[in-house]
Amino acid sequence: MFQRSDNTIRRAALLLLAALMMFQGGFVSAVPGSQKTNKGRKAKHRKIAPDLDQQIADSSGKLSSGRLRPVILQLDDFTTEAAARNAIALLGGRVRRFHNKFRLMTVELKNSRVRDLEADDNFTRVSPDREVTSQGHLEVTTAAAQARTVVNNSTLDGSGVGIAILDSGIDASHQLLAGTGGSRVVYSQDFTSDNITGDTYGHGTHVASLAAGAGSFENGAYTGVAPGASLINLRVLGDDGRGSASNIIAALDWCIANKDAYNIRVINLSLGSI
Repeated sequence: MFQRSDNTIRRAALLLLAALMMFQGGFVSAVPGSQKTNKGRKAKHRKIAPDLDQQIADSSGKLSSGRLRPVILQLDDFTTEAAARNAIALLGGRVRRFHNKFRLMTVELKNSRVRDLEADDNFTRVSPDREVTSQGHLEVTTAAAQARTVVNNSTLDGSGVGIAILDSGIDASHQLLAGTGGSRVVYSQDFTSDNITGDTYGHGTHVASLAAGAGSFENGAYTGVAPGASLINLRVLGDDGRGSASNIIAALDWCIANKDAYNIRVINLSLGSI
């Protein structure tokens, strides 16, 4: 049995996992045992996720193919790993992984045997091993897309505006920062002693993409707040993401002196000091 601290961590992790994977009827119950039934008593709920049940129904004419389907099972609190593995073996399945801390296991079963798990008290939930993809939603999260339509449905995108990024440098070749004539990084200067303007640390490029990520990359999935803006790369942090106050002062001084030349309207400093 888990000690209290482990059980608390496990419950919190399952809540996070459930929130991450929730789709078309859910993934696992948020708290282990929340849908537990007494041994020998049939569960009052359907264990099989609705989308998995539908997938099985849709492929009912293909059962003779013998193709194994990957599914994720949640174990009853009193089920041992050995008992779970034995149950899957009896169904002619194959165990891919046993996720001990989550009381989950990933297995492969024939479509014809997945529904047999409904009557197996060793398991409380049966879900498909759903495909997961990366998602970008910066415009929605920041309300940038909505803001662009405030003034007579305009398409404000920062064109003509210069954004000075005081950070660890910018990878000017990154696809997210591409413009019609090449990179939208129009000027770069190093204020550290490294004598480079690239981004060996990574943070500056990340910040620059949030501010002005191109709408042409991945069908606009990672469009920044101002995708048409020009970027001024002022490197004030070194390879380890650290710098000095004097570096920043020098970069700010440069911004004031050159604000008209590059129409610097925004200065971004995603950094701090103790």
